[in-house]
Amino acid sequence: MPSDGVLGYRKVLRYFLRYIRFLVKIYRKKMPKLVISLTDSKIKSAISMQKKTFEKNIKLSDGGGLYLLLDKKGGAYWRFDYMRPYSKKRATLALGVYPRCTLAAARAKREEFRLLLSQCVDPCEQKPKSQDSTKSKLKNLFRTIADEYRKTEELEPSTQRRNQFIWNKLYTSIGDYSVDEITPSQILDVCRLYERQGKTDSAKRMRSKASQVFRYAIALGLCQFNVADQISGILKVGKTKHRAAITDEQMLGQLLRNINKNIGRGDITIDYAVKILPHVFVRPGELRAAKWADIDFENKTWRYTPPKTKNQTALQHIVPLSDQVLKLFQELYQVTRHSEYCFISMRKSLTMVWLAKWIRENVTNSRVLIVTDRTELDEQIEKVFSGVEEKIYRTKSGADLIHTLNTVNPSLICSLVHKFGRHVEDEEDDEESSADFIAEMKRALPHNFKAKGDLFVFVDECHRTQSGKLHEAMKQILPEALFIGFTGTPLMKKDKKKSIEVFGSYIHTYKFNEAVEDGVVLDIRYEARDIDQRVKSPKKVDEWFEAKTRKLSDLGKTLLKQKWGTMQKVLSSRSRQEQIVADILMDMDTRPRLMDGRGNAMLVCSSVYQACTAYKLFNETDLKGKVAIVTSYQPTAASIKGEESGAGLTEKLAKYDIYRQMLADYFEKPADQVGGLVEEFEIQVKKKFIDEPGQMRLLIVVDKLLTGFDAPSATYLYIDKTMADHNLFQAICRVNRLDSDDKEYGYIIDYKDLFKSIDKTIKDYTSEALDGYDKEDVDGLLKDRIKAARLDLDTALEMVKALCEPVPAPRLSQDFQHYFCGESGLNSDEIKEKEALRLSFYKAINKLLRSYANLASEMVEAGYTDAEIDSIEQDVKFFENLSKEIKAFSGDAVDMKVYEPAMRQLLDMYIEAESSEEVVKFEELGLIDLILREDNDFKGIPESIRRNPESMAEAIENNVRKKIVEENPVNPAYYDQMSVLLDELIEMRRQKAIEYKEYLEKIREVAQKVTQPTGRSNYPKEINTVGKQALYDNFGKDVELTLKIDQTIQSNKLAAWVGDHAKERILLRELSQALGTRDRDVLIAYIELAKQHQEYH
Repeated sequence: MPSDGVLGYRKVLRYFLRYIRFLVKIYRKKMPKLVISLTDSKIKSAISMQKKTFEKNIKLSDGGGLYLLLDKKGGAYWRFDYMRPYSKKRATLALGVYPRCTLAAARAKREEFRLLLSQCVDPCEQKPKSQDSTKSKLKNLFRTIADEYRKTEELEPSTQRRNQFIWNKLYTSIGDYSVDEITPSQILDVCRLYERQGKTDSAKRMRSKASQVFRYAIALGLCQFNVADQISGILKVGKTKHRAAITDEQMLGQLLRNINKNIGRGDITIDYAVKILPHVFVRPGELRAAKWADIDFENKTWRYTPPKTKNQTALQHIVPLSDQVLKLFQELYQVTRHSEYCFISMRKSLTMVWLAKWIRENVTNSRVLIVTDRTELDEQIEKVFSGVEEKIYRTKSGADLIHTLNTVNPSLICSLVHKFGRHVEDEEDDEESSADFIAEMKRALPHNFKAKGDLFVFVDECHRTQSGKLHEAMKQILPEALFIGFTGTPLMKKDKKKSIEVFGSYIHTYKFNEAVEDGVVLDIRYEARDIDQRVKSPKKVDEWFEAKTRKLSDLGKTLLKQKWGTMQKVLSSRSRQEQIVADILMDMDTRPRLMDGRGNAMLVCSSVYQACTAYKLFNETDLKGKVAIVTSYQPTAASIKGEESGAGLTEKLAKYDIYRQMLADYFEKPADQVGGLVEEFEIQVKKKFIDEPGQMRLLIVVDKLLTGFDAPSATYLYIDKTMADHNLFQAICRVNRLDSDDKEYGYIIDYKDLFKSIDKTIKDYTSEALDGYDKEDVDGLLKDRIKAARLDLDTALEMVKALCEPVPAPRLSQDFQHYFCGESGLNSDEIKEKEALRLSFYKAINKLLRSYANLASEMVEAGYTDAEIDSIEQDVKFFENLSKEIKAFSGDAVDMKVYEPAMRQLLDMYIEAESSEEVVKFEELGLIDLILREDNDFKGIPESIRRNPESMAEAIENNVRKKIVEENPVNPAYYDQMSVLLDELIEMRRQKAIEYKEYLEKIREVAQKVTQPTGRSNYPKEINTVGKQALYDNFGKDVELTLKIDQTIQSNKLAAWVGDHAKERILLRELSQALGTRDRDVLIAYIELAKQHQEYH
């Protein structure tokens, strides 16, 4: 038992410990906790441990109520704990997620909240107010308002890029200020940054852009003053300086020689543009936009409207082309003729051309091998290289490829590495054919084989065979080569990883929608057609025919009903294939480009046998001789070996007979002599399909030509075969190539409903058949045909109405005529000045007619009401008649045949009820030739003009005036005199000083003199040619001078002297010596007049 002393000691110790605990409690209440501050390394370490354990939530305190909460899922969230000022209840605020919200940012927020708490302000209540204030402030920022304003600007992409540096500077300087806080001095400071550098124009543009934003902000009620306008008078005005130019002919010659010396180092289109530009003196942007349709090789002129001109009354520019320039354009045409534009952006094949050229010029001992897996691709590559005068060798077999690689030359090689020595019915890639080729190459390898030179291998269509076993084999044979992959098809989801493993990362990507925006290819319109429904019932067929013809003209209906009667006899069984044939034939007779022969179509069948039976059906219709099959099939004896002809033809025998008969008909030879002409047949029909679409209107294919076959004329692709992914994508792209202006889109008609869209309200063309691609890679590839056609029709009608909007009331025929042509007798130049306006109107009318024809028989399906359909039909007829009136009134009727060669057939089918020989006669002859006839028979001229003497007189005067203006350069003095006679006659008519019958006689006399100037007999007998008469009329009516000029030019002119400055100078010198004058202006006048006459060329 312990002693009393021990017990006393324990009691004292217990009391002492209680006292210590009491003191600790008081200390804790009075003193804050001592917390070790967090660091980023501690946080990351804790997060790493938490992700491994996932046991419970962890708090990492930083003191002052701030801590980082690590949850069980590995998330890290900043929290702030505090006591509410009045209720004294505990509250927590979320500050953000680590590491997006950094440790420093979280501490700053903590200090901000603690400051509010010291002022008895609850941070939780203050936060919404702060957010509202921040949102309001952000909305009023100069940057925000400027971005909103820029979306309203309708600027070209190039203009937007040029302006971007101004916006960047404004954003940097005042972008984060509210518009109502910005002062004039801030704007001035920004502008003066450029003023100090001498860039006064940039300073003015800076102020102007800022002013536009402030005007927009004032309109929105975000500020009251435009502070940018307040400094407009303070900025310096720049002095106009003479731009650097070469005016000395010796220096100019040296420049041209230097240009030629450096040609070949860039794109061929750039080379030609640089060569052409010094000769034509146009803006670079205008040269870039040059179109082949505007180049007149025959008359050596380039006619265009400047692409940057926005108004509808822009004048057409006419640039004469010298022989040197003409030759350059002719050379360039061989390279870029497949495009609408002369100087096109480079597509895949041309990219390979210039890359190969650059490599061989810049890499010592380099060689380039281009690998393809399709004959048509191999041919295409050879054609493109040859077009730029690059000699490329095509290997003939695997052994030939190995032999060529084992020698030093040639340095440029292309090889077809697929299916050597065998012809298979199915053109799909198969492992067996790849294995055969690999084995063939290995057997052909000589001892110690090594490819000579520094080898670069371009793998075309690298998403296909070459990415698999074939690629591995090539790597084995060519271990030191550099492989570069090209493909014009998006990579499928399953191939993306594999392709990157094989070739490495992307060098560059270019999507379909970007190509459409750049004008490199056309947009695609898609339509699924339910043929199966028609096959079930004869009644459905008749309903379909009525629907297709309900909006045709009487003439169009008559023509189609005659054809339909014949067609029904041929297509008597109403099978599915026969209904497809009927459907395509209907399109051939009703669709723009198909009906006029300017475009053609391709039909994709599921097998060679189906292709042959379709050909047989087409060959019994109007398409006979204008349809062909192109497949890999060879109608040889081996192809029918073992087939019996017993009870009937087997599929093999049937396609053998049909194929041979097709070849026999084409070559006009007996069927047993054409078995070996398949390749020649294919070459010829492909060429005819491209160059003469009206003579080869339909190609029937299975797999061939669906890759690498570029035919600008191809407008419609009919698909009756199950296709998907890259095979479908490649097929679709056969109809998106650029052609003439009347090809606005490519069309896909799908009889297999590949996208399962027929029964769907919302149609998605990125799934089903294209499911193998990522959606973003094919988004926008296809658009619903009827939906897009309605938008086109509405837009086209609005455009025509907008062009006619300024016509004054009461908007009668004569009001429209005066608006588009001017009023005869008031301003003789007005009809010429309004030429661009009329051309815009004609083009808009043609666009309206094509859009209407594309939808006329399906307007109910497009969602139009009966009233809307009738209204649109009346509008289309009214504007088409108005177009004819304007052409007749202005004298454009004959000239416009060049612009609208396809319109006559379309008008007959959809607008006019009968064919008028008189209209055709008028369009062929023109109004002047009609008035020269003695019978005063003006049939063919629009009735609204013919029945109104005033309009008729003005129309005649406009036509004569147009002829005078056109012919004036040939003999200015004579045609100026004719212009005076016409003005006098017009004034007499306007003053009513002459009867209409007498007026017609006098205007006929003027027209006779204008069109037949050589008929005059008042020239001296020596002045007996048109050229001499022009010299005589324009240079003092001096016979001696005229004959001396004529003799000097005839004796000293050099071949092709017109447009050749050097040869013109020689002629100028000879004239100076012969005439004894050094007056350069006079001598040039002689030369210029002589250039207008063919007899001096």
